[in-house]
Amino acid sequence: YLVLSDPTNQRETSYKARTASKYGIPVVSLDFVDECIRTGDIVDSDRFVVFGSTQSKEFESGKIVVGGSQQRKSAKRGPDRSTISVNLNKIRVWKLGKGPLYDEDNVEIVKHATLSSFDSKSQLTHFYSIELHYVPDAVAENKTAYRILTHFGALTLASDSHVGEVGEVECRFVSSAVEAEQVYAMLYQQKVRPPHGMKKVKYLRRNIGSKHLRKINADLRVVGLEGKLSLEVASLVDYIWDSASGQLTSLLSVGVETIKP
Repeated sequence: YLVLSDPTNQRETSYKARTASKYGIPVVSLDFVDECIRTGDIVDSDRFVVFGSTQSKEFESGKIVVGGSQQRKSAKRGPDRSTISVNLNKIRVWKLGKGPLYDEDNVEIVKHATLSSFDSKSQLTHFYSIELHYVPDAVAENKTAYRILTHFGALTLASDSHVGEVGEVECRFVSSAVEAEQVYAMLYQQKVRPPHGMKKVKYLRRNIGSKHLRKINADLRVVGLEGKLSLEVASLVDYIWDSASGQLTSLLSVGVETIKP
């Protein structure tokens, strides 16, 4: 979330607000924080959004919101949400680069999450990244538009787990936005519920997720400094942090990401 202290003046002029809206990140007022504190939980952010549209409302109204653009679903894209029930076991799982042709150059991320858990016995940090992808022009061209990509594996204490490629990547393709949303939700719930019990984290490693998600994360980390930091310097800072956290983890009995301030 991006929280604005003065929504009236900041929502149109703030570079952070415009960028967050572009990447589908909720831009909310301080009332959202107050309500979370009052209830002791993360509440639905839709009624506190002050800039752009909420993803859930756009899905309900028949739109897909990705990358700041809106594509209205046609009536031929499939039955109503209430008539669709996805069987996850019947959806074929492909390795990245296999399966139906997919327009990687025009992929936009509708939603994504990174989950992790730490195994004190094996000293491994397990991760699970899930992304819902959408290609805006694919439906009109009768091509595959919706993909759910997952990247999962374990990070060891060795420093080489902080760079290069780790884990495995799987892809699931579906024919409608409703199916894509259901598959995403099912996979997410499988990992956060027992026996996995994984927790959502904002950021784990720069080499986790698709190339599209890595680009967004890199851009957002730079935006955090109002664009004053170049991508090259940001990458160097990331590398130094990863190296330092790797050394710290080797001295601890728990994962660095489990430590709370």
